[in-house]
Amino acid sequence: MTGMPRGFGFVTMGNQESFDAVMGAGQMELNGKWMELKPADPGSRPGGGPGGPGGPGGGPGGFSSENGVQTKNLHVSNLAPGTTKEELETLFGSHGEVREVVLKAAGQFAFVNMASEDGATACVAALHGADLHGQALAVKLARERR
Repeated sequence: MTGMPRGFGFVTMGNQESFDAVMGAGQMELNGKWMELKPADPGSRPGGGPGGPGGPGGGPGGFSSENGVQTKNLHVSNLAPGTTKEELETLFGSHGEVREVVLKAAGQFAFVNMASEDGATACVAALHGADLHGQALAVKLARERR
C-alpha cells in the first residue's frame, strides 16, 4: 500500500431506501471532486453472489444477504477510558431497545445489539460523531466475521 488515494471507494448502505436515494442522485460532489455512483457487483468478491453471506433472505444473526452487514448489531469505537456498559445501554437505549452491550479490548470498543434494524439505523444516524466523555463516538453497523 502506498497510502495514496486509489480513486474509488465502497459505501455500505444500511437499508434499501437509503441505497435507492443515493443511487437516484447519479453523481455527488465530495471535497470539490465529482463522484460517479455505481452499485458494486456482489458476485465479484469472494463469497458474494446472489444471497451472499447467510444465504437468501439473510442468515442467522441479522446478516443482510446483500452486503454481509449485521443490521441489528453495532460496532462502537473511540470510547473514552472508563466508559461503562451501563452508560452505553442508556445512550443507545434512547434510540431503540438494546438487547446486549459487550465491551471489548479493555473498553476500547464495544458491540451493541439492538432489538430492531430501525433502532440500529437510528443509533448510527444519531450517535456517530456524538460526544461521550470528550470523545467523538464512531458508530457503524457491524460486519460479519470472515
